[in-house]
Amino acid sequence: MNKYDHVVIGSGISGLTTALILGKFGNKVALLEQHANTAPLIRRFKRNNFWCDPGFHYTGGLSPSGSLSILFRYLGLADYIQTIPMDENGFDILSLKGQGEYKMPYRLDNLEYYLCVHFPNSVNAIKKYVHKIKDINYNTAFINPDMPLTQFSSEIYLNHSLDTFLRSVGAEQNLINLLGNHGYVLYGSSAAEVPLHTHAYIMGSFYESASLVVDGGNGLIGAFEKELKKYDISVFTNCSVSDFDIHNGKLLKGVYCEDERYFECNSCISTIHPKLLVDMLQNASVRPAYINRIKKLENTIAAVVLFIEADEFPEEVLKTNYYEFDLESFNDNL
Repeated sequence: MNKYDHVVIGSGISGLTTALILGKFGNKVALLEQHANTAPLIRRFKRNNFWCDPGFHYTGGLSPSGSLSILFRYLGLADYIQTIPMDENGFDILSLKGQGEYKMPYRLDNLEYYLCVHFPNSVNAIKKYVHKIKDINYNTAFINPDMPLTQFSSEIYLNHSLDTFLRSVGAEQNLINLLGNHGYVLYGSSAAEVPLHTHAYIMGSFYESASLVVDGGNGLIGAFEKELKKYDISVFTNCSVSDFDIHNGKLLKGVYCEDERYFECNSCISTIHPKLLVDMLQNASVRPAYINRIKKLENTIAAVVLFIEADEFPEEVLKTNYYEFDLESFNDNL
C-alpha cells in the first residue's frame, strides 16, 4: 500500500490543476477518477468517424498577457496548446427576439464603443460597467499576478448581483437583457442570480480575448497528461471514492474506494460536486448546519447538445458562436 502526501478526488480541470500544482512542489500525489478516463466532461468522443466536443468549445483569457495564458505557462501547458483567435468584432452573436441581433466584440475598448452605439441612452451605465469589470479583475490577485496579496480587498465580494449593479447605474432593460443573457450561456446563472464579481471574472476574460483551442477538450487534456507524467503523479481511473478514514472525527488517515482500494494520505482535496462530497462526510466533525446548507444549494443549468455533421460551414460562422433567445419564454423559465 502506498502512502501519498495528497489525494485529489475528481479529474476535471480543477482536479487536474490541483494535482499538477501539488506535484510541481515535490509532493507525492494520487489523482482519483470514477470514470474510465480523466476529464470525462470535456473529453471528445467519436461517432461515425466524427469528433464531438461536449464541454470545451472556446475560452477567454488566452492572449499573450491573458489570465489563462499566465496560468498555462505556470502549469507548463502553454507549449502544448495551439489556439485560434475568434472574430474580434463578433466572437459571439446574440439574437434576442423582439429586441435585435448583437455582435459582441472582444477587447474592452471595442466592447464599450459597440454598446454605446447600440444603447445611446445608457452610455453612462456602459462606461461604469466596463470600469467595474476592469476594476474587479485588476484588484483580484489570482487574476492580476502583479497585485500583492497584502492589497487584497474583500469589497469586490459584496453580494451585489449583476442585475442590481446595472440598475443602480441606470442601465436600460434591453442592455440588461443583452449582458445578462450573454453571461447566462457561459456560466448558467441569470443576471439577478449571479454575483457581480463572478460575472466580471468570467466575462472579463472573454472581453480580453476569445479563442478556439485546436483539438478542443482533447488538446487541453493532452497537455495536462504530459505534465502529470513529468511529475510522477499517480492517476487512478475507475476509482470511485466511497468514504473517508477519519480518526476521532478530525484526523484524516486515508480514503476508501468502492472496489475496496485504500489510499493512505496526509490530506485530501475534493473537486467533485459538493453535494456528492457531503454524503461521504458522515464520520467527520462537520457541522450539520453546513451540510444542510450545501444540500440546499441550487444547481446551475445543464445543456442539451445536438451534434450535426455538415459538408461545409459558411466562413462567417467558423470563428464565432450564434445564440438565439426568445426572451419571454426564456425569462419565464428562469
